[in-house]
Amino acid sequence: MVRTTINHKEIMEWAKKHRGKPQIIDDPTAGSDTPGIRINFPGIPDDVFLSETKIRDISWNEFFKEFDDNNLAFVYMDEIVSNDPDSLSRAYRFINRDDLEGQKI
Repeated sequence: MVRTTINHKEIMEWAKKHRGKPQIIDDPTAGSDTPGIRINFPGIPDDVFLSETKIRDISWNEFFKEFDDNNLAFVYMDEIVSNDPDSLSRAYRFINRDDLEGQKI
């Protein structure tokens, strides 16, 4: 089932369940989700497209500051068939909270 949340604890628990860690992309034009935050999962193929000079690990506090400052919501699949890197990279995305008008999250 697809879920949408702005709850920091829920996002962090989902990411940690799949061994994800928060990162920021210093060059959002590199094809990342706005505004450049992402969750990095071990072995994800998109790592080869991102220069190490453009991405860096950040704390969850920094991640959620960007998340809130940019008025984002987290859309994710609560059940993933496997920890396959391809599945994980497509299992979440960020959207603007304004796009959720009238929806309960």
